[in-house]
Amino acid sequence: MGNKGESMTLTELLAIDGPCYFAHPYTVKDDHGRYIPAGEDANFMIASYWGGLLIQAGLVIYNPISHTHPMHSANPLFLSRHEHEMWYRLDETQIRHTNWVSLILGLGWRLSKGCLAERTIFTNLGKPIVMLSDLIPELLERGILDAGFRRETNVPERCGQGSGRNQEPSRLILPVCPVADR
Repeated sequence: MGNKGESMTLTELLAIDGPCYFAHPYTVKDDHGRYIPAGEDANFMIASYWGGLLIQAGLVIYNPISHTHPMHSANPLFLSRHEHEMWYRLDETQIRHTNWVSLILGLGWRLSKGCLAERTIFTNLGKPIVMLSDLIPELLERGILDAGFRRETNVPERCGQGSGRNQEPSRLILPVCPVADR
């Protein structure tokens, strides 16, 4: 249940009763390999939106993007030096020293170096891995996610340390963000 490529339902995940680690893509680069802070801000908002829905569903989650982005964006030294290895160490320490019951991989996780690393750690620890996309039907059914959310949008595959550069856009499900849609 939930390991080795199998996912879990929200009901199954709630039955485990413990903290879940919610991984979401963060870094965005342009075609020249330059970091795009506005892309990281957008991923912070998206990760926080989905994290909030998971909490509303009754899960106890830790979302490293939502919890660390304010520190990252508030410190110009972090922004100028691109301290990715420091954040990877922080995340790995959290994973190895907390009794997580599962990893929930956010939409677009395959494009993210960080999400791929987190998935590898959880796999090596034998912990269940859950796809956020597999939880969406129950979030809709329970009325936690509004049925009117935007189901598909084209997103260039530029996040995650430049993976997928110069490829066709992928199809991802993204929430309608009231602030961005005004």
